[in-house]
Amino acid sequence: MSIADRRGWEHKTHRHIWVAVRRLTDENPSMGLTRLFRAANHLHSNFYENVDSAPDVAEALDIVEQLVGLLEPMGYQTAADSGSRVGST
Repeated sequence: MSIADRRGWEHKTHRHIWVAVRRLTDENPSMGLTRLFRAANHLHSNFYENVDSAPDVAEALDIVEQLVGLLEPMGYQTAADSGSRVGST
């Protein structure tokens, strides 16, 4: 279950997800969640566009690992942690 699910926030569209990230950033301004989430969002775009080099992707993945590390204590679970498949509801 996502943090947005737990809090009753909409999260079905990219816009909803960005709103949720901004809300978490407002709650935790020193964490830089919006900045870190931009790397995850960029990787999502790059999956379809394939514009980044391998080193650029590796750098972004390191940033996303930082993001996940900050979100886990807030209740974030990866698909592997929750026993579900990515994209399942």
